[in-house]
Amino acid sequence: MKKLISNTGGLHTYLEIKPVEAVKGMTYLRVTTTFDGSKDPADERVKFDICLDPTDLANLKAVLNDFSL
Repeated sequence: MKKLISNTGGLHTYLEIKPVEAVKGMTYLRVTTTFDGSKDPADERVKFDICLDPTDLANLKAVLNDFSL
């Protein structure tokens, strides 16, 4: 699943989450960006990627749910 999570000034930030097919139970998380003003607006740059086991994914969810400004 890939979703747009931010669109600020032509900078589009996407979050992609999918299961790792080679290792049961693992989840792949990736953050990418594109920029409308670049030479190639379709050029997608990886900003962050990680594979998480079920415990780590649960910890990440908990941190994000508890986060407040």
